[in-house]
Amino acid sequence: MASAFLRDFSFDKLIAPIQPNAFFDEYWENEVLVVHRQAPSYYGDLLTIPELDTAVAMAPGRLGLVPNSDEGSTDIQFAENTATLNEMALTELRRGGTLVLGHVEERLPNLALICRLLGQEFGFQFRAAIYMTPPGSHAFKAHFDQTEVFVLQVLGSKQWRTEATRRVFPRTEEFDSGDTEMGPDHNEHDLHQGDLLYIPRGFVHDARSVDEPSVHITLRAEPPTWEDVLKATVKLAADKNEALKRALPIGFLNRSSDELASGLAARLAEIAAGEHLTDATNLFADEYVTRFSPDIAGQVQMVFSGEPPGPNDLVGPRRGVVYRLQQADDTIAIRVGFRRIDFPDVLADQLRFALETPSFAVRDLPGDLTDDEKAVFVERLVQEGLVERKDGDG
Repeated sequence: MASAFLRDFSFDKLIAPIQPNAFFDEYWENEVLVVHRQAPSYYGDLLTIPELDTAVAMAPGRLGLVPNSDEGSTDIQFAENTATLNEMALTELRRGGTLVLGHVEERLPNLALICRLLGQEFGFQFRAAIYMTPPGSHAFKAHFDQTEVFVLQVLGSKQWRTEATRRVFPRTEEFDSGDTEMGPDHNEHDLHQGDLLYIPRGFVHDARSVDEPSVHITLRAEPPTWEDVLKATVKLAADKNEALKRALPIGFLNRSSDELASGLAARLAEIAAGEHLTDATNLFADEYVTRFSPDIAGQVQMVFSGEPPGPNDLVGPRRGVVYRLQQADDTIAIRVGFRRIDFPDVLADQLRFALETPSFAVRDLPGDLTDDEKAVFVERLVQEGLVERKDGDG
């Protein structure tokens, strides 16, 4: 069962009391945001100590160790086998080292759900990691990240420093912090249980614990960029137009740069004309949606013991499903993960209703279908992992 924090979760709740419009206008990709709530129970049971213990004990290959040092480190150590891992974890904890659990969205249901829900809202992939730091510890030296980072302080407290201005705007696929000694123009933040810190990519930061242990979750947004779409567009255009694969003019190094720029402008105009841009953006989005792994929790139980939904049963879209709808002449297709599921276009209204209505009785589907036909249609959506049963509270 999802945590109470996630029952009515949306991005609004993650950054509250900051309003989403204010966040995206002022902070997103631009400024560090600190939310002090004075509410230690704000995240509730999003991550419990028993879950943390289980995650540590069952994380071979995913548990990283960062030694405590005054200078800080840029490297996470990984053990070669489980026995070595457990010994290293105990030793480093006693010495004040930090334990790092990466990709916990693959193992902890609550963090898997929060990443899916944020992915659904943003259209970007989110990943989660857990950092466990004993009192008086300094693990990572000052550095910047190539992703947008949300820090959720779920236990204890930690002192953070963030530079006041962005050092560099890194590409999301690259990571080279370079010379990242903390500059004099920086801000200091004491993050307490229930607080949140947002750090855009390229802002240098570091952190240390003081008098109490610290556990925080990082949620990392990995947004595709306009550069990614431009690369995909040029590649598609070159696949369709051999002229773009031809050599540059002979002796171009010693010819006027204006001449080369003129030729480039002409080819960019060709790319921008016609259906190139629409085709490229469609292909880019179709490829990107495959990065979202569908949630199949409960599907095995449904196959072996589940009863098909009846006309009076309450159902609704499965939370956190990321999909794309594509309307064609006689079909409507939904892309989810690597699957493409086609329906006759006469079911377009019913499909949109089922995917967009939080909770509804099967018989309330729009259109002229009989109750039995509606039940069959909804059963197909349940089998595909797109719709699930809802309780009486919706």
